[in-house]
Amino acid sequence: MCLNFSKIYFITLVAAAMLPTFSPASAEDRAAAYAITKTIPLGGADRWDYLHYDRNSHRLYVAHDTEVTVVDGRSGKEIGHIKGLAAAQGVAVLKSSGEGFVASGEQAGVVPFNLKNFKTGKRIPAAEDADAAVFDPVGGRLFVANGDSKSITIVDPARKAALETIDAGGITQFMVTDGKGKLFVNIEAPDEIARIDGPTGRIDAHWPLAGCVGPHGLAFDRAARRLFASCSNGVLAVVDADTGALVSSLPIGKGTDAAGFDEKRKLIFSSNGDGTLSVIKEVSPDKYEALGAVPTAPGARTMAVDSETGRIFVVTADVLATDPPKKAGGAPHFTFKPGTVKLLFIDPQLR
Repeated sequence: MCLNFSKIYFITLVAAAMLPTFSPASAEDRAAAYAITKTIPLGGADRWDYLHYDRNSHRLYVAHDTEVTVVDGRSGKEIGHIKGLAAAQGVAVLKSSGEGFVASGEQAGVVPFNLKNFKTGKRIPAAEDADAAVFDPVGGRLFVANGDSKSITIVDPARKAALETIDAGGITQFMVTDGKGKLFVNIEAPDEIARIDGPTGRIDAHWPLAGCVGPHGLAFDRAARRLFASCSNGVLAVVDADTGALVSSLPIGKGTDAAGFDEKRKLIFSSNGDGTLSVIKEVSPDKYEALGAVPTAPGARTMAVDSETGRIFVVTADVLATDPPKKAGGAPHFTFKPGTVKLLFIDPQLR
């Protein structure tokens, strides 16, 4: 564990006087900053994917190839490991049952685990490239988005059984729930958000994302009913979660693979593989301001947010080589040094 206060990067937010809808009494709206405050070595394979922060336990689950590394999101202490996976991806935590579930892409399924000792149970079949995993509290079922398989598997977490797999109509990416029976999933090609009715397990809407190419990250403001989709072409799309209408489009960095929302500070983030964290202010449900970018580290493309403290978590590794982008306008391609995967804590700093 390495505490690093030398790498402090500031992003100055727009003054409240320039934004009439901001409260001039709010110091966080007048000026704020972010700093990389801690670097935690994780080691292991140089592949990583989803980060899931559980606000109840303050645990951060880092999907890390053959395992999920569990870290205390406040102290940075390593708590445990969920092992025996292959291409570990999305994590869902069910406090009521004392269990969690992790999608294991190369095992084409989702693996249950005990929240106390992290022991795993029998794999539940899904489909190849099992990716995002989200629990719908209304219907009481787990939804697993199967990436390249272009499908979504519905799981009964109590019976540990797959109920059915439905066609998603394209490559699935991030998925979120509104907690009221609706789930939303990014669909690559044809670049849209699909809405799922949790209790019935049916897709009841397809919303095109005009100007967005390759939607990856997805975050949600439950109070304002706004979805935030980060797109591969350097755009963040703001979408009305009830109508599917495109509310706004804002610039972000290249190589995004996750979006996050700080509900306390009303900030939207996009973590980008180009080594930046894009920051956007929600002035109102229909007005947004791009505030700029915080330098992070090359390859830090996935993230999680702790809205209570404002802390942001990203993962990357030491870069051995940098190659040109595979696609025009994309982020560079990095080769990472084996065994150097690390977790970064990024905290808000008031001036």
